[in-house]
Amino acid sequence: MRLPLIIAIWGVLNPLLVGPADCYRGLAGYDITHAIPKAARHQLEKVRIYHWKEMAALLRT
Repeated sequence: MRLPLIIAIWGVLNPLLVGPADCYRGLAGYDITHAIPKAARHQLEKVRIYHWKEMAALLRT
């Protein structure tokens, strides 16, 4: 299966995505499961799309 290859390539590319491309950075599933409850507690809109910067900020709080 090609998935492990994609994960390995993404692991190398992820730190290189800076500036306007940082919204394409990836997060581990473990990190996402910790950020989602924090996002839900502070959400005012019905639907909201969180990008990498916002998810990373939630993980720091």
